[in-house]
Amino acid sequence: MSHTYLLFHIVFATKERRPIISMDIERSVYKILFHILDKQKCHIYRINGMPDHIHILIDATPNISPSKLVGELKRQSSLIIRNNNIIDNWQGWADGYYLESLSRNSLESVRQYIINQKPHHANHSYLEEYRDMLLATGVAEDDPEILLINDALRQHPIY
Repeated sequence: MSHTYLLFHIVFATKERRPIISMDIERSVYKILFHILDKQKCHIYRINGMPDHIHILIDATPNISPSKLVGELKRQSSLIIRNNNIIDNWQGWADGYYLESLSRNSLESVRQYIINQKPHHANHSYLEEYRDMLLATGVAEDDPEILLINDALRQHPIY
């Protein structure tokens, strides 16, 4: 029998980072994401987020690639949100995502980080958070994506 441990921290945003996942419906969105991941045989450690983005911590199944898993999660959840009118004028998720593989030693610290998203974002925007995650994983300061994020932050510091 095979045993795998594929711990992933996944982050993705709403289209145009629109702050449309209000506190009164966030649990419904998280429940949708949970059920899709559960059907894929993933163990979900935590789902949380902000009005414009979601953080997910899972032990993924080895039967589907990470890119396929996230693509299906975004596609299926977007259809459910739209078809059930859970969010008015839902335009879907933004293109792309952040996915980091983690060691077992990181599980609790990342879980706590996800739990504490709301206090964290009292002082950090989504773009600042995303840039810091990229830099922490070794993306260079002069990487085109980092430069774009820095330009966006200079032009619109509220992001």
